Amino acid sequence: MLNHVVGFLLAAFISCSSQAAPFAYITNSGSNTVSVIDAATNTVTSNVTVGAEPYGAAVNPAGTRVYVGNRSSNDVSVIDAATNKVMATISVGVAPTGVAVNPAGTRVYVANSGSNNVSVIDAITNTGIGTVTVGVQPFGVAVNPAGTRVYVSNRGTNDVSVIDTATNSVIAAVTNIGLDPKGVAVNATGSRVYVAVSDVAVINAGTNAKIGTLPVSGPAWAVATNNDNTRVFARTTSNVVTIFTAFGDSTILLDDYVGDGPGGIALTRDGTRLYVVNSGSNSVSVIDLASTLVVKTIPVGERPLSLGQFIGPTSVTPPPAQPDLNQHGLTGSWYEPATNGQGFEIEVFPNMVAAGTGSVQVSWFTFDTVAGGANRQRWYTLSGSMVSGQPTASLTIYQNTGGNFNAPPITNGVQVGTATLSFDTCSSGQLSYNFTDGSGRTGTIPLTRIAQNVTCSATSARPTNADFAFSGNWYDSLTSGQGFTVEVNPNNGSVFVPWYTYAPAGASAGAAGQRWYTASGAFAPGSRSIPVDIFETTGGVFDAPSLPAPTSTKVGSGTLAFQSCSAGTFSYNFTGGSSSGMSGTIALSRIGPVPAGCTH
Repeated sequence: MLNHVVGFLLAAFISCSSQAAPFAYITNSGSNTVSVIDAATNTVTSNVTVGAEPYGAAVNPAGTRVYVGNRSSNDVSVIDAATNKVMATISVGVAPTGVAVNPAGTRVYVANSGSNNVSVIDAITNTGIGTVTVGVQPFGVAVNPAGTRVYVSNRGTNDVSVIDTATNSVIAAVTNIGLDPKGVAVNATGSRVYVAVSDVAVINAGTNAKIGTLPVSGPAWAVATNNDNTRVFARTTSNVVTIFTAFGDSTILLDDYVGDGPGGIALTRDGTRLYVVNSGSNSVSVIDLASTLVVKTIPVGERPLSLGQFIGPTSVTPPPAQPDLNQHGLTGSWYEPATNGQGFEIEVFPNMVAAGTGSVQVSWFTFDTVAGGANRQRWYTLSGSMVSGQPTASLTIYQNTGGNFNAPPITNGVQVGTATLSFDTCSSGQLSYNFTDGSGRTGTIPLTRIAQNVTCSATSARPTNADFAFSGNWYDSLTSGQGFTVEVNPNNGSVFVPWYTYAPAGASAGAAGQRWYTASGAFAPGSRSIPVDIFETTGGVFDAPSLPAPTSTKVGSGTLAFQSCSAGTFSYNFTGGSSSGMSGTIALSRIGPVPAGCTH
């Protein structure tokens, strides 16, 4: 979340599918179905009905979802890979073709050949969150391994658009690549981009310039690369698969004849087999890359295409159980590593509404959409219900303005949006937001717990901890509308205290009058009086990485003390920053009931 506590970061959870084997998903544009091939037996095990004229297909990295672009119905079918059923249909632009999923599995990019743009889909909520205008007749799409760039081939303008995923804007157009570009692939390091044209164009991803070509016998239609950057594969309209050594070396290792009619190509994730779609012969050729022989031809539906990474993971394991939302153990500090310097404090009040229904309070410490000083800090509060057995919680986003630092008036939150909160594990989750304040801000933030988990459980057990139970929301009723969110973490030996407040004369400054600080210190188990340093963080941009990165500067010191499980004090002395010269002691009361296990 914040620069001076980044050392608490835990490794991110990698979600997995419940599938037991790799599967290939073949879009049959003439029969409006997707053939599911079990790559262990090379047989079709299911046919899934989707939209009209399915074209591109992409499997998410976990192997749990398949995204199919339907060219004639202008939508994307989302297939649940566990059941082979369509679980959602998402409207996109005109005539979608290529589809790609980012490495995190949180975004899907769809090339709309009839509307000259790329649809961006939130894969968590299965909703479109924007479009990016590209060249004429976009066709193929690929995402680099870092998830920072999307490459789109444009058949009508004979170029490749490069999209920055942080801003969803085109930052370059690679020209002079050749005629009628179609399939696109990025190598495993993200340093090279390969584009199917009359041959195969090679682009330097660092300079966004063409640096060479790989010759093929007949115009190329689709391309792929392997995971160790040693091979490039091209499928041509003359029914040949050509295998090259990588990095611009034009050495041809193999010309392998396959079925009639061009279609997509994809490797199994272990790099041992190449699946080649034959649109004219309604089949898929399987090439064993050790022997470089076609070892199987699999009949599928009519006019198969499958442009994209249409094969799922080679091997996966069952996912860990998701934690129940209605538990205090989810309380704590959360952030997204890509936007270090901003983050969230979450407190869950289990069973506060009714048995099985708790309440959640979230404090969001972030910035304006433009970087700047302390006047660009922004904070929001979110609240809603956490229901046992439900995968997500619906929240309302509020913004408070019009207050002064540790002084009246009391301020009230104004609704500015909605959000959805969910957790994959006790240490990872996501928050999707939609602002209704006219700013148009919408998105999904993957969340990582900053400090070690203390009491969260993925089972029915509800452990308690006497120190961690002091974690939560605290305030002074005389200045309601500002306050503190505390995490006391005995496992890390730390206390972390974000403080949402205002400038000393912030009442008339609107949102620019908001201020937030973070206090942190070492914690010894059983301590009830903890010295802390106070920091002010500036220079960030709302839900986006920024260069230079946000800066956290020590601006004072203080002491957090607990007199009981529901009463405490916070003494502070500012020696710098926007509240320089301010000092005092704030009497604190806990917001909400005392968590189980608290002792003083």
